Parts: sequence; structure tokens; C-alpha cells
Amino acid sequence: MRKNIVLLFLFFSHIIFAQEVISLKDKYLLNLIDVLKCKTDILKMEEYVDYDLYLRTMNILNTGSKSIDFEQFKKAEEKRITLLEKGNYILTNDNNERENFYVEKFQFEIGTNHNFVGKALVEWTQYGRKVTSIIYFKNGKVSKIEHKSPYENFAVFQIQDSVCTTTFFKNNILEAKQISKIGKGKLERLGFYENGNVYKKHDYINRIEQFFREDGIIAESINVDTKETINYDSEGKKTSHVYFQGSQEVSEYFDDNEEIERKVIVDSDKNIRTHYYYKKGEIDTYEIEDKWGNIKVYDRNNKFIEDKQIPRVYAPGP
Repeated sequence: MRKNIVLLFLFFSHIIFAQEVISLKDKYLLNLIDVLKCKTDILKMEEYVDYDLYLRTMNILNTGSKSIDFEQFKKAEEKRITLLEKGNYILTNDNNERENFYVEKFQFEIGTNHNFVGKALVEWTQYGRKVTSIIYFKNGKVSKIEHKSPYENFAVFQIQDSVCTTTFFKNNILEAKQISKIGKGKLERLGFYENGNVYKKHDYINRIEQFFREDGIIAESINVDTKETINYDSEGKKTSHVYFQGSQEVSEYFDDNEEIERKVIVDSDKNIRTHYYYKKGEIDTYEIEDKWGNIKVYDRNNKFIEDKQIPRVYAPGP
């Protein structure tokens, strides 16, 4: 797949330079970062309403020669949508930097209805990492973007039914996949083992993070907000479940049939630890332990059985 993408970049570059290309001035901007963040599927070209004022304002800000009032800054930042005529264009300037994302070169084609058509070639940098991308347009909207960066890494970004899917590859091997919805943000992100099985899944809607073994069997599930955690054995059977109820931390442990066999409740306010022991899914006995290690044992009917003491371990003296 990587070889096909490289050939496509070379072929596309030849087509671009074989045609008359119109060079745009510095005052034009591109909202590519909004597309890549799945905020929109419409790539827009904008221009500063008063580019000279913008340059003067930026120069004052960079040199600190004098203060700028809010109204001047607001006016300097005013932009408008640009409707370009049919033709082939190239945009290279210093104004396409947003959120450490810098578009160095943008070569594209505009159709008869002022929309982007065909394919566009983009060279951009983010956090010092150079990337070359091809953008595919359908009905004036972005349908797919193919990214290529150094070290054999590349990614494919696709939009369908307002859902953005970015698939990442490293050394020509599937590494991760992120799914987002336009205007809604991330839905989920998947990480993959080299064999193609999922090793990690982050569900941004339900706020659940899951980890899997290399054979595809789930190992752990964590609620990002509540820290509720469920662990599983090598066969995918539940072994433990930890959750919180007010000041209490509850830990449940399960046998090979996923029936509860022990529960521990730690009450941080009362400094009490309660151990419940189960038989066939029902409480058999339970123990109440205080902070000093004193334990009282009761049966399922709350009848006192005995007192116990956790042996104290003392470190030897000098």
C-alpha cells in the first residue's frame, strides 16, 4: 500500500506542474487543521480583509514596541471566505500556522462552481514533523486524505456520512485507528498488535478504556471517570471488579465460573475493612477488621463466631 501511495504522489506532482498554476498572495489562509480534527468536511480558503493592518499589528505584537487595543486586534484578524475562479493554484506563505500546524505548500484545483475538485497536494509540518498529503474531493467536500511522513509512517483519513476515520500505519503495519464525528469530537480510538488484533480501545462516548491480549481476548476494562475496573483471565472470564461507593472502595473476586467468591469493602472514613466470603453465590461468613488489625468474624445470619488478630510484623532493631 505504501508503494502505491508514493507512486501516486509522484504522478500527481507531475500533473500539477504540467499545467499553468496561479500563485496566491500571502493574505490567504486554509482551514486544513479543522478538517483533520473532524470539525468540518468543507475545506475553505479565507483571506484577511485588511492584510496591511494585519501585518502592522503582528509586527507590533512581535516587537512589543507599543500596546494594541482589543478593537484594533479584532479588526486585524477579520477574514472573509474567498471564492476563486476555475483554475490551478499554489499557496505558499507564512500565515497558515495554527496550533503548531503549518501549511508550507498547497497545490489545488478549483472547478466552475468555485469548489475544490479532483485532488490537492499539501506539504505541512506539525511539531517539527513534515508530512505530505493528498486530499481527495467529492461534491466540493473532502472525502479522503492520504498522509505520508518519514520513517515509513503514513495514514489515511476518510470522511463518510459525517464520520471521520483516520487509520495510522507504522513500518507498513496497521498501528491505530481513530473515529470521530463532525462537530461531535472523537468517538473511539483503537490500537493494534502487529498481528492485526486490537490491543486497546478507548470509547470516548461511554468513557470506557479496554485492553486486550494478543489473541484478541479482553484483559481489562476501565471507566475513565469513575475508575471502575474489571479484570479478565486468559479465557475472557471475569476475575475481579473494583468500584467505588462514596467513601467505600469495593473489590469483588470471582471463581472460574464467574461466580463471586470474595468481596472486600474498604471504608476510608471509618478505617474499617470488611471481608465477605461466598459459597454458591451467597454470603457464608464475613469479617470486620479495624485499623489495628482486630478482626471479628460473623456467619451469614450475623451471629458472632470468633475474634482474630492479624499478626504484627516488627522490624528487628539495630
